[in-house]
Amino acid sequence: MNGDKRQEPLLFAQQWDQVKNKLFAMALVYLKQYEDAEDVIQETAYAAYRNYGKLKSADHFDAWITSILMNQCHKLYRRKAKHTRLTERLLQESEETGISPVYSGEEQALMEAVHDLPEKLRQVVLLKYFSGYKISDIAGILKIPEGTVKSRLHNAVRLLKERMEGV
Repeated sequence: MNGDKRQEPLLFAQQWDQVKNKLFAMALVYLKQYEDAEDVIQETAYAAYRNYGKLKSADHFDAWITSILMNQCHKLYRRKAKHTRLTERLLQESEETGISPVYSGEEQALMEAVHDLPEKLRQVVLLKYFSGYKISDIAGILKIPEGTVKSRLHNAVRLLKERMEGV
């Protein structure tokens, strides 16, 4: 970012504090495992901090860092050979930490259904419905045309509706 280099660490920290919880939630939904989400958040923070000077405008920080997060999640996801179901992992975490996640049966089924989507569809669902990005922002983050985002969202919603029937 253009400006005083001495202010960059402070500016980064302020912006990071505003988005870190949302990013962690996205990483957890995407990766299914708490430890993986923590690792990806650390990698995202490190990569973003290292490249913060290249950010052209503070107004684009949210989309820029979300793009970094999605890339980090994608890298880790590709490397993982085994996948555990989200609800099993959350239950295990709750037993270890004493924190009990409160999900209704329908919410658990929806989380599982989102996890079962093909990766490309899961990405757009997370960005649109879990993080509230606009179609144009999602296209920029994933570096794909807006029409592709719309098509993927349509297909994802159709698959989720099919899966959720009868739940």
